[in-house]
Amino acid sequence: MSAPAEPADRYVVTNPDRIPVELRERKEWLVARVTENGKPPLAPNGGDSWNDTSQSLLEFDDAYELTCEIAQSGRIDTDAGERVALAYRLTAGDPYTGIDIDDIEDITLVSGLIEKFSTGYIEKSVSENAHIIVRASIPEVTGGKYSLSDVDGATVELYDRNRYLVFTGDVVRSALPIGDGQEEMDALVDELTAKNQSRRRTHSSPTRGGPKQTSSITDIGKRSARWYAQGSTRSSTDRPTADEVVATAREYDHGFDSLWRGQTSGYETQSNADMALATKLAFWCKGDESLMDECFRQSDFYGCRGQEIPKWDAVRKSSGDTYGDLTLREARRLNAGRYQGSYLRQ
Repeated sequence: MSAPAEPADRYVVTNPDRIPVELRERKEWLVARVTENGKPPLAPNGGDSWNDTSQSLLEFDDAYELTCEIAQSGRIDTDAGERVALAYRLTAGDPYTGIDIDDIEDITLVSGLIEKFSTGYIEKSVSENAHIIVRASIPEVTGGKYSLSDVDGATVELYDRNRYLVFTGDVVRSALPIGDGQEEMDALVDELTAKNQSRRRTHSSPTRGGPKQTSSITDIGKRSARWYAQGSTRSSTDRPTADEVVATAREYDHGFDSLWRGQTSGYETQSNADMALATKLAFWCKGDESLMDECFRQSDFYGCRGQEIPKWDAVRKSSGDTYGDLTLREARRLNAGRYQGSYLRQ
């Protein structure tokens, strides 16, 4: 199976045959739209009015055929840099952990991770960095984005459930079958958590290694399909609730999820991190400032931070405008993009 010759610029996957057979044999595939603001799903039952009636995640061949169909339908805005992609959903029921390497210019850092996980499947990612799939598990609370270097803002993300990775088939190194990397993963988790002491934890860490701990989403494939199916029947003009916005953004935008949980790695000041989250909210809330404010107040960034009143509510202008008002207004100006898909129903 190979990618169609035309229109190649609409596809992310370059060589589907090089994706490991053991992954292709699992019914955990979906089709995503790659944009500047994230990678929302198109199928099964994705947004953007794509007419899809499937009730579960897809077989690899079906997902690939649908990827080709959508790409050739003209629904992908290549002028805006959009592409259509295959993605694999990591779940509590599979033996894999994904390592997503982001924003790394120091080749020695990338090489170090590649050598450390030489038993894994490693390919170039859509962001021109890399991701690694290895047989391992991590404590459930550990998943998320971490700073890998204090020098250049390099980050790495670890997930073994409730996230999907876009695949390209552009292989850097591939051990077949995908090998065990639990010992190396434990060492990496220890290293990253030591570097990110400020991360807020709201759960106790389960035991590492062995079978993955079951999260509150026990059958992620079926539940995702239900969410997509419910969302696709809702008019895109309906105003979503804050809970629906947050659930959707956290599901499809890893950067949003990290900010939402209070991670400020890569930002010089807390105010910069506040603006980064607000700018993302401008996209996911379709520029609705009232909804953006409601969502922000649910995040880990909202709080007193040792002050008498939350900084968000502190008056900054004689007009009565607060820090929050000014931040949201500027966020809308900075990000004119607006989410066009369906929201996950809560």
